[in-house]
Order: sequence, then C-alpha cells, then structure tokens
Amino acid sequence: MTHSQKAFNINVSRILSAYRNVFRCFCSFALLYLLLNCKPADLNAACDPSSKNFFLSKLISPNQSCTGQIDPSKSQPLHSLYLSDVSNGLLYTFNTRNDGVLSLKGSIATSLTNPFTILWNGRHLVINGANQFQSYLRNSDGSLSLKNTYVASVTPVLIQGTTAFHPSGKFFYYTVNTATSITSFSKLQLDSEGTFSGEANTVTGQNWSVMGPIHPTGNYFMTFHKLSAATRMFYPIADVNTGAVGTPTSNATVTDTTLYPENGHCIYSSNANFLYCANNSNLGNNGSIVQMSVTSTSNAVLAPSSVLVQSPTAYLSPKSIVLHPSGQYIYAYGETNIYAYAVDQVTGVINATVLSSVPTPGGASCTSNSNVTRLAIHPLGNMLYAVCVSTNGSNHLGSYPINSSGQLSLPTLITIPNTTNSMNLLFVSGN
Repeated sequence: MTHSQKAFNINVSRILSAYRNVFRCFCSFALLYLLLNCKPADLNAACDPSSKNFFLSKLISPNQSCTGQIDPSKSQPLHSLYLSDVSNGLLYTFNTRNDGVLSLKGSIATSLTNPFTILWNGRHLVINGANQFQSYLRNSDGSLSLKNTYVASVTPVLIQGTTAFHPSGKFFYYTVNTATSITSFSKLQLDSEGTFSGEANTVTGQNWSVMGPIHPTGNYFMTFHKLSAATRMFYPIADVNTGAVGTPTSNATVTDTTLYPENGHCIYSSNANFLYCANNSNLGNNGSIVQMSVTSTSNAVLAPSSVLVQSPTAYLSPKSIVLHPSGQYIYAYGETNIYAYAVDQVTGVINATVLSSVPTPGGASCTSNSNVTRLAIHPLGNMLYAVCVSTNGSNHLGSYPINSSGQLSLPTLITIPNTTNSMNLLFVSGN
C-alpha cells in the first residue's frame, strides 16, 4: 500500500469517527432533552404496559410510579348507565369510568308510550312501551343508534315490564296481562343486526302472573302469581336456539308468605343456587326480601324464607333489589331508605341485620308510587345508583359509594327532568 493510500484511509477513518461522535452527541442531547422535559403527566401512554412507548418511561424514570398517570379515557373500559323516563318517553345515557362518577352523554326521544323495560344482550339495548319494542346498537362511546321497531301482535296489550333475555342473547320473553284476563308469555327473536322476528305466545291460566329471571343455565324460567298465594310455575326452555318453551308444571306455592314480586324483581345469586325476590305485597309478611334455595334445575323446588326490609302501606316496599358483583351483599330499595345486607356465600341466607341504611334520593317523597324506583350497581362494586320520582317535583338520580365492607355512604345527587311515573336503570360495561 502506498503512502498516499494509507493517508487516504486514515482520513476516511477520522471522518467516520467524527460522524460517530456527532451522532453520539446528538443522541445525548436528545436524551437530556427528554429527561428535562418529560414530566409525569407526559407519561400517560408510556405508563401503559401495552403501549409501544412503555419502555421509554422506564428508561427515563425507572422508579416512576404510573399510579394515576394513565388517562382513563384511553385505558379503562367504558361504563354506561341508561335511564328510561317513562312519562316523557326519553332514554338517557350517562357515562362513567372506574371511579363511578356519572356524566350525562345525551338523551333519545324513543316515541314509545311508557318505555319502562330496558334489556341488554351484550350488543343491543331493547326497550318496550305499550305494545312496541325498540332495539338500539350500543356504540363504542356509549351512545345508542336505533336499529329496529317492532309492534307486538298480542292482545290485550299491556306489557307489565316482566321481561328477560336468554343468556345466549338470541331471544327474550315478556308478559302481557290484565286484571281480568289470562296471562300470555311471549317470545321475540333478536338477530345480530338488532332485528326482531319470530314472535310466539304461550298462554297460561292465571291473570297477573309475572316471570322471574331466566336461570343462568338457560334451561328454564319461573313465573309467580301475584294475587293468589304466589303460585309458582316452572317453564322449561325446550329449544335454546328458538326459545320455544315446553309444558309448564306447577311447583305449588310459597307457603310462608304471600309473594308479590312487583314487575318480576327477582335475582339469582352469583352461583345460581339461590333466588331472591322483592316482595311488596300488602298481604301477609309484606315489605320483605323472599329468599329461596334452588335445589333442582329439573323442577325448581324452592325453600323460601323472608328478610324484613320495611313495612309500608300496600305495594311500596321493597321496590327493587340488586346483588353486589362479589355476591356478598344485597341492596334493597325500601320505603324511604336503601338497605344493605350481607349474604352467606355457602347457605345463600341473607343476614337479617342491616349492614347499612341511607336515605333514598328523594327521602320520604319517593313513596308516591310503587313503580318509581330502580337500582343499578357499578360492575366494580364501588357505586350503587338509585332513581326516584318525587312527590315534590324534584326528581333525582343518586350515586351511593360502596366501601370494601359493602356499606353505603350518602349519595351525590343529580337532578333529572320532572316526570310523573316510573323510571328504570340499566348498567352496561365495555368499549
């Protein structure tokens, strides 16, 4: 190699080394800039382990806690509370995050008469009023888009609000009855696009019957007769694809109390071995939660007992019950108070000692109508929601914090538009 070639290689090496030094300096200055300017508030996205920038947050500040740094709107599932205003035909949407605090998203004029019932099948919201049903697609922001309206063919047309989706979400049942006519249990299909079809009716021999929830197995549902010693009927679901019911059988009566589960307010325990019903009859042991053991899925043999909630005038208490997501607590809407009880997970028995008691959203003014209140609970179990139609013209939606022991605290109240009739609540989670 000549002297000139050696000199040329040395110069090239020096130039490359200089470029490397410049690049290192640039990287050092860039990292220093990030260190000086990247505050904890800037790490929202990087604090999320699923984010591609997660490693950057650890490089900049390996000991930095991400608690409270992640933007809830980007990292938490969306929770929505839907409220139906029966008198005005409105459907309200409230959104919330994991803290349970509500914010009004908007409202829809449903055009339905008395839209009381709200159902959810994992994709669509279904409401009914008089003889009409509407399905709404729930969008990713919690808002609703109308998909289909259906007019039921059953007469006499008086849908009582006792409705329930099958666990598959493919169909649901509802009751139609009057004080002088027999009851019809009807079924409607709902496809993946929210379209109703396949109406079918099963007629029973009793008036004023209500249906309880469908058993979580999807194999049967029960009905209760509200006026004659709470006669129970067992309806097997013969076809889980179409919802066709088999021949009903009688399960005698609830012998220790007259059961009046207003509008079907019964709920299963988290393990589906126990059934609880809100009993607001003005006969016998009124104002109670009737608790029953489901000892056989073949004939739904029940062994009932009662837990006293409040003894009001006829049909006023309890208006609604809801189970905590943990299954450890049950909440009942009494005449003027909301009560919390502990539940034995093994025996299913509700402890009769009141765990906590707080005023309803409207206090004593909520007692004007037996149908004016409903309860809902946040899926994280940290907030209970109750609504009240008040006699003083000031209606409220209350948010009640729940502590780790299942006890309720005083609510934050939201004033809602005046209405003269019922309201109903439904909580839905997921983006």
